[in-house]
Formats: sequence, C-alpha cells, structure tokens
Amino acid sequence: MFVLSLTSLWAFLFAYKVSTSYVLSPDDVYQGNTFFDKFDFFTEIDPNLGFVQYEDRNTASNSKLINVNDAQQVYIGVDYQNTYKVNDARGRPSIRLETKKTYQYGLFVFDLSHMPANTCGKWSAFWTTNKQDWPRWGEIDIIENIHESNVTMEALHTSPGCSLAGNQISNQMTGRQKTYNCDGAATSSSYGPQSSGQGCVAENTNPNSYGTSFNEVGGGVYVMEWNNQAIKIWQFRHENVPQDLSAGSPNPSGWEKPVFSSAQGDCNIDEHFKDQRVIIDSAFCGNWAGQDVFWKETSCYKSDPAKYPTCNSYVANNPGAYKESYWLINSLKVYQNSATASMPKSQIAWPSDSEPSRNQTQKIGPSSDASSSTTESQDSRPQISTSLVDTQASSSTSLQKDYSSSLSRIASASGIPPYCANDSYTTYWASATGSAASPVETAYLTQTMTPVGVPGDTFTASPTSREETGGGLRAAFVSKSSTLALIFALGLGMIN
Repeated sequence: MFVLSLTSLWAFLFAYKVSTSYVLSPDDVYQGNTFFDKFDFFTEIDPNLGFVQYEDRNTASNSKLINVNDAQQVYIGVDYQNTYKVNDARGRPSIRLETKKTYQYGLFVFDLSHMPANTCGKWSAFWTTNKQDWPRWGEIDIIENIHESNVTMEALHTSPGCSLAGNQISNQMTGRQKTYNCDGAATSSSYGPQSSGQGCVAENTNPNSYGTSFNEVGGGVYVMEWNNQAIKIWQFRHENVPQDLSAGSPNPSGWEKPVFSSAQGDCNIDEHFKDQRVIIDSAFCGNWAGQDVFWKETSCYKSDPAKYPTCNSYVANNPGAYKESYWLINSLKVYQNSATASMPKSQIAWPSDSEPSRNQTQKIGPSSDASSSTTESQDSRPQISTSLVDTQASSSTSLQKDYSSSLSRIASASGIPPYCANDSYTTYWASATGSAASPVETAYLTQTMTPVGVPGDTFTASPTSREETGGGLRAAFVSKSSTLALIFALGLGMIN
C-alpha cells in the first residue's frame, strides 16, 4: 500500500543514486602533445611575492623548461643553470599553469612519475581555486609544502562558515588534521588557535607520498573528489591504484580511506566552492617559504647563516639545487558524474555573483591610522596608475618589468597564504630582499596583493545584502527535485 509504495520510491531513488558513475570527456584529458594547449601560462608577478619569474609558453619551450618526451610524459621544470641577483625584479624562471577550463565538481586524477624534490627554497603545488573571487569561492590544495618537508599538506581555504572540527574525532581519513577552521582569516577554531591564513590543513603521513621519497618509488596518483557533499583526497602508489580507476570507471565509494575528507566537518560545499581552475606551479620563497621563521629551519640556512641569510639569497645563487625541481606528468584527467555531467549550470542554485562578497578583505601595507582602511571587493580593488609606475619605477631596483600593465591584471588567487610569522608584507619584503620596500613596492603591496591574513593588517567584513545560508535555495531545489522524482516514479507505476 501507501507506505510500501513510499518504501519502493525511496529504494528506487537510492538505487538510482548509487548506480551513477563517473564519465570522462576527451576535453578533460590533459596528457601528451596536447597537454599545454589546454592551459594558460601565467606570466604576471607571483601573487605570493615569490623569487620567481613565470615564463610564457614560447620562452619556456625555448629555455627547455617544458617538454613532452617520447613516452608522452609532460616535463615541467625550472631554470637550474643560471645565478641571479637577490634584488632581481622577479627571480628564478619557472612555470605556472592554469587550466583554461573551469570546473564545478569532478574527480580529478593526477598521475605523476616525478614531483619537485625536497629542496631549500622551493614551494611547489598542485591545487584548484576560483580566481574571480578568492577566498569567497574557495581553494583546494592537493599537493603542497615548502623547503625540505617530506610530507604534503592538503588544505581548504574559504570564506567564513566552513569548519572541519569533526575531523579531530573521526576515523574517516588517514591524514592528520592540523587546523580546523577553513576561513582564510580565522585565528581560532573549536580546538584552539591557528594562524591567520592557514585554513583547514591536514598532513599526509603516507610513506613515499611526497617529494624525493615519492620519486624514489616511481611516483603515484593523487585523486581529488569534489561533489556537493564533501571534498576528499586520495594518494596511491602506482601498484596500488584501484582496478576500477585503472579501467577508467572509477568508483570512489569502494576505495580505501582517503588521506583527507571534509565529510565530518561543518561545511556546506556549495556555499564555499565554485568554478575551480586547476593550477600546477613551482615557486621559490615568497610569503610562506620566504618567512624567516621557516627559512631558518632549513639545513641550507643552518649550514651557513652568513652566506644565506634569506631564502632569496640561496635560490639566487644555487641553480644546481633545483635540477630535480620538476614535474613529470603522465596525465591529468577530470571525470564528471554521469548524473550531472550534462546538467546545465543554470539548474544549480548559486547565490548571485552580483551580490556583495562576504569574504573578508584587507588593506596590505603601512598605515598610520587604522581608520584609513576601506572595505572593498576583490573585483573592485584599486589599481596602480600608469603615472605612478612610470614616475617612480626608475628609483626601484626590484620592480621594473612592465608594471603599468601587469599590476592591473594581477591574479587574485594566491595558493596557501602566509602562516603569518611576520607583522606585514612590508616586513616580509624587507626580510626576503634585505632592503626596505620602495614606494612602488609599497603601492603594489597595498593596492594589488591578494587578500590574505597577516597579523597587524586591518580587516573589515564585506557587507552582505542577505543571509547567504542557501537554505531557501536548497529547499526550493530539493522540492523541485522531489517533485520530478515523484512524477518519474508514478510513470513507472511505483505508486498506485
């Protein structure tokens, strides 16, 4: 009867849900000779103030920083032959790739034979982010760490309202949760304090999962699953890749525990993650690796503090140290759930992009009066004028390359923000370069740098025109979905 009919309906809907599978479009396969065609080469100033010069495709190819070998493996390296001046405008040449395509959900499968080795000064990463409104629409760090670290960090960076506090008492993942509040500006969580800019970070403790030890066993596969329920990350040795994944029909529900999972946290995924681009980069120093507190932990500093007082000084003068700082990629594949792969994006009830962002922003740079800080969205940040650059660039030794155009187009995504050992970006700049920031540098830091949390800087909350909890939107969406399911069930004769 009626109860039995409802039971049949739910059984049908459950069976339908679990029967969905991942599918792969040729457009979402990144490998071999067409690999670089599907990426943009980022060539602006490093948003993290790294000692790095990101090259365009032609320059990278001519300099042998990129290549596809006879086995169709993709090589992405850095310059390991030349020395540089510590105060050079940018630093050691490298590559930062960003997918031309943006994604909403997916199973991201990154098959590697080699990743940048553990080396003083390096900061390499494989991650995704929304560049249009960071951190409002999130960042997912899949592979990332600095210097000689032998483990990788998985992390989420979001606007306020996303926490993974449940992970402390959960056995849902193999990684070790280190911080719990994903808000990029948070300094505390349910389990105590954390540094502004950390987000919610987990440490991958799997053997041979990162850097030199990963390379010694021939690499492996990293997988990130993102749906409207959770974000999960797995790491497999090549010999342990699940058979369904090897066969091209991945079913993560049958896999071992992930390294990282947000499932036990308090985070509405659809309210914090949208339209992600995949990024592969290799930076040096910058506002995490370049901070004194982290640099002084390295063997390179400890071996000769007078010779290498800063991260930049080591990277500039030791090209041979970076011969192993390369990615050797077999493929990147982005699977889509067959139930949603063809769904028009208009069916997903997102908060309007035209509404004010609720993420926190900051004014970075010296200020004589805290009241001078302003509230502004990232899309409306003031730009450095051409006249400012043209009249002052000649007095600066470290900012001279086409700033009138590049500063106004600086990327809004920044990777893992600083762990904030220093008081401000101008303090960091001085420690990294050995000299105080010039007027142009200060203007750059103040007006164009990505908002990230740094103690001593002024934060203000962006206005919110309405409650963006999404409850009403989700209720309407569920109601429509339930109605359609009911009609479909009636059509099958499941309800009499």
